[in-house]
Amino acid sequence: MKKARLIIVVAAAFMLLLQNGLKAQGTDYKFHTVFIYNFTKYIKWPDDTQGNSFVIGVLGKSGITNPLKEMAASKTVNGKPIEVKVFNSIDEIKDCQMIFLPSNQSKELAAMRTKLANTSTLIISEKSGLAQQGSAINFVMNDGRWKFEVNQASTDLHGLKISQELLKFALKIYTEV
Repeated sequence: MKKARLIIVVAAAFMLLLQNGLKAQGTDYKFHTVFIYNFTKYIKWPDDTQGNSFVIGVLGKSGITNPLKEMAASKTVNGKPIEVKVFNSIDEIKDCQMIFLPSNQSKELAAMRTKLANTSTLIISEKSGLAQQGSAINFVMNDGRWKFEVNQASTDLHGLKISQELLKFALKIYTEV
């Protein structure tokens, strides 16, 4: 049942993207937002990360912030409201289940990994090569379309359980950080 649901959700997301013509003409964060929300359904966080809300952080200014906030206004994760927080620096990052690292902040990945080493925070990035460097999920352009890669070693280090159903849709899966 879960597999069928995932296939339907992913197929619907891709249909939406195709209808809207989301190609390599620039970053339209609708794709990222749809998938970030769907990732929450197929990744399990440890019980100790359970709070009153599900927090998605964004490092610095990014075009994804408003689409994430719009999504958060109408969606929940496991019955909890979604809160989107913008962090202006690595030092400010705390208490989030996901953090988005925009391409213009990609040089901060190593510092972010150090800051979040003992947390259950999923790092999501959008620049080629960052999955190999330890980002848990990385959006990449492939044949004019946005796809995602997964670094399973990174998710394991953070105590996150990523479903096999989600892994089937990954462009690449890395097993080392």
